[in-house]
Amino acid sequence: MNKEPNLNDKQFTKTPEGFNNEFIPGKPRPEVEFLVIEKTGRLWPHHGGKKALSASTLTRILREIEYEEIPEYILLRAAERGKNFHDAVQTFVQSGNHPSFVDLVEVAKLNKLDKRIHETINFLKKNKSLKLGHFLGSEKLHHVFYKDELLATYVDLEFQDYIIELKTSNIKANDSPLALLIFEIQLLIQYLCTGKNIYLL
Repeated sequence: MNKEPNLNDKQFTKTPEGFNNEFIPGKPRPEVEFLVIEKTGRLWPHHGGKKALSASTLTRILREIEYEEIPEYILLRAAERGKNFHDAVQTFVQSGNHPSFVDLVEVAKLNKLDKRIHETINFLKKNKSLKLGHFLGSEKLHHVFYKDELLATYVDLEFQDYIIELKTSNIKANDSPLALLIFEIQLLIQYLCTGKNIYLL
């Protein structure tokens, strides 16, 4: 992957070469149990007394290096913007409802987050090829055994034939190769767990 597929590219990420779907859902493992993570209140699969590996777990050290010089309040602010972006887009896909500023023609006075929401929702409105009617759900949990390791991920928006991953900002490989690596690991885990191509908005 030479660059981040983004809203302007309007293309799906390529399926990683060398992988097939024989280890992807369809072969339930009875030994997997789902426990609530106290910190988040979300279910998470466990196997043999161990939590399933996630992209977050696998990239913890990389993220510590990448973000070590960024003040915590900036990271918290970015996390809040990301949550608001996710909520707005997921609400639109699920119900068709969206903030009133999405219908504006002139967006110069909107802040950066609202401009991103405006751009993304209008893109989804206009792009009929995405077949939003085939929506299966948001924040869905998937897991898979890969080489005897249990992997798991939540996906932002799941459709019949693909996944949409929401990002509030673009990742530029030249500016931050570590950020790109972290993101590519996340995409790989999502592909392994779902067997679906991923569309990045």
